[in-house]
Amino acid sequence: MTSRFAEERLFFQTFGYAVFPQLFTPDEVEQYARALMRVVGRLQSTAGANGSGGQYLESFIEQDPDVFYPLLDDDRLLDVVDGLLGADSLYIGNGGGQVAGDSPWHTDVDGILHTYSTLKTLFYCDPVAEGEGCLSIVATSHLPEYSRDLNQAVRDGVLDIDSPDLPGRVDIGSTPGDVIAVDQRLWKSSWGAAGAGCRIFALDWASHPQPGWEETFLGGYRYYRRDILNKKIFSERLLATAGPRRRQKIAKMYDIIADAERDTGYRFE
Repeated sequence: MTSRFAEERLFFQTFGYAVFPQLFTPDEVEQYARALMRVVGRLQSTAGANGSGGQYLESFIEQDPDVFYPLLDDDRLLDVVDGLLGADSLYIGNGGGQVAGDSPWHTDVDGILHTYSTLKTLFYCDPVAEGEGCLSIVATSHLPEYSRDLNQAVRDGVLDIDSPDLPGRVDIGSTPGDVIAVDQRLWKSSWGAAGAGCRIFALDWASHPQPGWEETFLGGYRYYRRDILNKKIFSERLLATAGPRRRQKIAKMYDIIADAERDTGYRFE
């Protein structure tokens, strides 16, 4: 870890999130947003959807690799990821689309079960604010004991995941160009994205896994997206076009896939 990110890493480890204002230019974000909406429109047209209510897509960057793959080589973004998770951190997936209405409280992974650190870097392509589609989080809820207490309160009917009024709620406003890093165990939601909603995309990352269950977790994470969601993440092109830093971020995942194929005889990709 470089001293440049020491303060941000401490804040991230303590509270479960960190904000990096104007990491990208608004023009760059708009370029990505237009490409994202071309993907959304193409897939909606294929499915016969009318586009109402928004649409969130898993593994969308593979739909336009010429535009999106270079993000995985961008030193500005990779410096943030390395600053928070370590230089040996890994890329593990992505998602994005147009999000409208409310998103109840949820986590991406179960914080009760483990202390393995994974994070999501979020890019809002439209201005968002409190009650207008911004990310809401419960600070420190990535910590296992707190996450356990929140789950118990929901089961007991003390807290309602469909209500924005959870204790400790923090609203994170954003303008295009900001990057928000969120621990995937953190409790989060969004409320009040009006009309067509806001355009958003996200890249997922993980600290380098220890042999054993952490590698098994990453294998399961990849399996879920490939075989349950039917979304290919680690394509031949992703590796073939990789610069040195992207290659370092994905090489371990290819090893995990190869090990699983050898052990099971099943072709994962």
